[in-house]
Amino acid sequence: MTSLAKPQCGRQAVTPQVRFAESADIPRLFSLKWQLAIAERITATLCATEADWYREGFGRDGRFAALVAEIDGRLVGMLTLHERCDAQYQSTLYIEDLFVEPPYRNLGVASALLADLAAHARERNIPRIELQVRRDNRAAQRLYRAQGFERRHGIIAILAGDALLECAKAAKRVSAVAVRQQREPTPLRVRPAGPDDVACLCDLKRRSAMADEPGRATCPTADDWIRNGLGAVRPRFSALVAEHAAAIVGVLTYSLRYYTALPRPALAVLDLCVDPAYRRQAIGSSLMSELSAIVSEHHYVHIELHMERHNTAAAAMSRKLGFVRARNCGTYRLAGSPLLRLAEAAANAVSLC
Repeated sequence: MTSLAKPQCGRQAVTPQVRFAESADIPRLFSLKWQLAIAERITATLCATEADWYREGFGRDGRFAALVAEIDGRLVGMLTLHERCDAQYQSTLYIEDLFVEPPYRNLGVASALLADLAAHARERNIPRIELQVRRDNRAAQRLYRAQGFERRHGIIAILAGDALLECAKAAKRVSAVAVRQQREPTPLRVRPAGPDDVACLCDLKRRSAMADEPGRATCPTADDWIRNGLGAVRPRFSALVAEHAAAIVGVLTYSLRYYTALPRPALAVLDLCVDPAYRRQAIGSSLMSELSAIVSEHHYVHIELHMERHNTAAAAMSRKLGFVRARNCGTYRLAGSPLLRLAEAAANAVSLC
């Protein structure tokens, strides 16, 4: 979320000092977080404590980070972020909050924070930055468009509460799939994926992509699966597979999502892929039920599902399982040449100091 004031005339931009936050900044950052929550009337969603932040973030192995902006030694703005993995298993920097104290707005603070983040993404070869903005926050939307962000027309749906528990219960029931060539249902087994499954998963992903978007099919490689997930010491994603008669016919990849407002992480579905020959047989629902059981077992807060608007099958399945669409926010992305131009702005600001 972002909180920005209306432009104030007659004020000149200054050059704030931008750096990464440290643990010592947490009390001040937590105060800014509360100011943001009050301004956007979302205090009920701020469930985390300062202790949660000390435990989860801002250290060398922190789950999330923050850039802070200082003017005359005072911390006046923050940008909280964490690194995500997308459906192609590439890195994305996700901005959770961008907040500037009211007396210091329209002085170039927000732009400086975004430029430094773009420079950080370029240094680490991270190809994109994403964020979500409330639909009624016109000032923030204008800022992001001015910096080169483009609106993404996808759908975000959330599974939580009683609907999640009901979905988790389904994982405890015996799941079966009726293969078209057989009269009797054959049991479907859902299990965690491992390194030995990579070759089959690459082939399944390729065949599914060709069936769905034959002209634009791009698939992760075996190295992507091993390096970032199934063979990594600190995996950035995990996977569940559905087996029918010893053959993998479906896969669901997911990763943890950490939010500064929440005391526990959430799970996000990165990709849900079913063999074209086995679709419409509840395989996707079985995988989602197993994921719901994992969320319930570990006390995660919810499941996030990001879908393209044209994916009507995914939308129908998510509604059936109890997902609720998030209608009050939109996704913006910065990538390619606009990201590099914004990163260059940070370098120019440094050279002028």
